[in-house]
Amino acid sequence: MTGNITTATDFRNTILNGDSVQLMRSLPRNSVDFILTDPPYLVNYQGRDGRKVRNDDNARWLRPAFNQMHRVLKWGGFAVSFYGFNRIDLFADAWKAGGVPHGRAYRLSQILFIIFPFSSVWA
Repeated sequence: MTGNITTATDFRNTILNGDSVQLMRSLPRNSVDFILTDPPYLVNYQGRDGRKVRNDDNARWLRPAFNQMHRVLKWGGFAVSFYGFNRIDLFADAWKAGGVPHGRAYRLSQILFIIFPFSSVWA
């Protein structure tokens, strides 16, 4: 899907593929019920085969992304974000800061740790 989205029905049951910050900017305010995101963890990951995750070595995208998540998330909506536990401070700070311009209070409800015996589940 390309172009600006003007109403919630314009993207209902639609997969949006692209830069998440740019896509969210095109969504109407308070139009999303649920956000599930598995962004880069900011841990400079490199797999055993040498592969890297794009944008996993810088946090420039983090605050703009969380700001847009706050903007598009409906009041009473729910957001889940995965992240590396050693970078929880960056993600929590971005989430808190993102709510401020939108008059939203930050509430961290639960942290669940899943520990794998190696860096990649399918290694």
